[in-house]
Amino acid sequence: AAVIAPPERSGEIDFAWHGALHLNNGGTALVTRSYFNIPFNNYRTYDKHGQVLAELGGNTRFTGETHRALNNWGDVVGSRTHDNYIWAGRVLMDRGFGASIHGFPEGDYNGAFSDAWAYGLSDEGHVVGQAVGDLDERQRAYVWRDQVMQEIGTFGGPTSTAVAVSDQGVAVGRADLVDGSEHAFAFREGVLHDLGTLGGANSWAADINNRGQITGTAQQADGGQRAFLFEKRRMLALPTPEGASASAWSINRHGQVIGSYTLAGQSHAFLFDGGSVHRVQDLLSAADQAIWTITGAAAINDRGWILANASKTGDQHSTVLLLKPLP
Repeated sequence: AAVIAPPERSGEIDFAWHGALHLNNGGTALVTRSYFNIPFNNYRTYDKHGQVLAELGGNTRFTGETHRALNNWGDVVGSRTHDNYIWAGRVLMDRGFGASIHGFPEGDYNGAFSDAWAYGLSDEGHVVGQAVGDLDERQRAYVWRDQVMQEIGTFGGPTSTAVAVSDQGVAVGRADLVDGSEHAFAFREGVLHDLGTLGGANSWAADINNRGQITGTAQQADGGQRAFLFEKRRMLALPTPEGASASAWSINRHGQVIGSYTLAGQSHAFLFDGGSVHRVQDLLSAADQAIWTITGAAAINDRGWILANASKTGDQHSTVLLLKPLP
């Protein structure tokens, strides 16, 4: 376990709570920082050694700003307010500002005064999120690339949101049905595909890898919530403990999945290795287990590194750890 944030070796006294958000294959981590009793937070990127790479800004009394994901080039995607507190998707390139994404390009202002939010991006320049229409204020998912925005529809309901995209441009997220339920989707080559559920009403996709494997959360017929892996046109429940409520957040190219489950009132971060589910806490060395309690996990990269939230014995503040497999 390597401490990413706060950067202990810097000598900085940091009383912030740090939250893990995203991780790329080089070990760059996207982290949010917040403070007790202060309604504003900010964002940083750190390298694999816990050194600060960039200050990305955050919420203030005058602006709203969020950051959600990064790719393997180090580009970061998020959203920021501009005129009259209207949101715009924002791409920050590794060496400076990249692009702004506004609402659907229609009406007198070509979408410039309609909200848009950006939630995911690929190494090939695709950005996904949700945008609002100028004319009818519809809220729909989109795929954006090279200044061109493609709207993603719904399954008959009012809204949809895309949260992740592969290098092939396949977007995943959730879309409303006529009856008010939500289903996970994959949007591929202009066609919206319903991934279904595990027998219940709702499902939500969270991530996709470049092999087309998708992970997320779905309800069973009894209303229980399970993490899923979708591959070969089938949605499969991950083998989390019986009776646990589970969700999945991140998948790498090997099909390894990071998520969390709650059992008997206790929440646990888990790793699915392709066959079994393991508590992330149990993957730590004995020495690290004596120091750290894993409180959540946000992402796993193609090297099998896990970005996790943890608390240190005797310290209530949340810390971000980078966990690497032993050689």
